[in-house]
Amino acid sequence: MAVNAYVAAPTLANHQHLIDLAQTYRERWIEAHADRPPRQGRHRAVGKTRRRAQPRHEVTQFVYEIPVMLVLHERCFPGEEDPRWMLGWRTRYSPRGPTRRYYLTKNGCWKVPAKVALDMIQLMEGRGGLSAEFDDHRASSQVDVAVSLQLTQVEKQAVLEEITGLDEDWGPDPFFVVTSHRDNAWKKALLINPRDNSATFRSLTSDRRCTPKKALREGTGWWLDNAMTDVSVQDMRVFYEFLAVYCEQADHEPYFAPE
Repeated sequence: MAVNAYVAAPTLANHQHLIDLAQTYRERWIEAHADRPPRQGRHRAVGKTRRRAQPRHEVTQFVYEIPVMLVLHERCFPGEEDPRWMLGWRTRYSPRGPTRRYYLTKNGCWKVPAKVALDMIQLMEGRGGLSAEFDDHRASSQVDVAVSLQLTQVEKQAVLEEITGLDEDWGPDPFFVVTSHRDNAWKKALLINPRDNSATFRSLTSDRRCTPKKALREGTGWWLDNAMTDVSVQDMRVFYEFLAVYCEQADHEPYFAPE
């Protein structure tokens, strides 16, 4: 047993082996329990985010036989009675496996081919899912947008240190778009690796109370929200604009290989 080996010889190698086994067990537990419905308690936990079951619109594509969904749905946030419309990315761990609950696992973060993401957003737009009637009017109109194509190398590096991890490889010159609202503690990011055109959408927060979260780098004051990503309709329209620019210029073959 790894525990006994570490107790008998508490070396760095045995310690790392113990950590690796614990992480593997955690990921397998997540996959085994991800599609089980949550148990209904008598009282809803304070501070939990509530989701509405039925989406207004949903678009589905398949990537290596794994379904990827973009859904327009309502969410109620802690301390708010009225829901907000959000666009969320959803998928599964495998073609017939459980719903993916965690954005980042030991195999890396969730990714989708950039062109597939663009096609799905275009389909959502065609169904009316990006229209202003679904805007979050409680969000600040002061939205800062950082686009890699418009930044100096020093500015790009500063943004990447906030939105990526040290162990992540997004290529020598990653494409990104980051939105932030001046009245809250959140950033939303679109990242693309130009070597294989793999894209991801992620949420980051400076709120220490957020769960589940992961530290991407120490000392930045920002954490990755490790739930599958939801963004406002306003933010998705920003991503849509610049994703279309990227896809118009990019060579989309080959797609990235799945983990």
